[in-house]
Amino acid sequence: MSPIFVRPVREQLEHDRLIRLLQTRYKRKFDVLANVGEERVAPVKIGPNVYYPDLVLSQGKKLACLVEVETGESVNNLEAMAQWTHFSHARVPFHLYVPMPMIDAARRLAGANRSHITELW
Repeated sequence: MSPIFVRPVREQLEHDRLIRLLQTRYKRKFDVLANVGEERVAPVKIGPNVYYPDLVLSQGKKLACLVEVETGESVNNLEAMAQWTHFSHARVPFHLYVPMPMIDAARRLAGANRSHITELW
């Protein structure tokens, strides 16, 4: 489970809306599975652990990309250590979506935790 146990309702709704929007966009090129809210539809095994990124993109049976959506509340060191670091070591591109004011903080956290983010949006 994510270190962000309780996200404010308004932010959770915006988070879930953005996941669904990205899901429809990525459907043009990939097979997309989404883990929205408490749903656990698309597990990804990285090393000995199983994670649930917001979007799992695949082409056929091959994993193509992992996408994580963050809100202002969830751009923090705990989230970076618990998820970003592992997703960036999955040997597939890792895309991270954060609110505009949090881009510099996300870059700093990714660098501090040695997370390789393919695309930061």
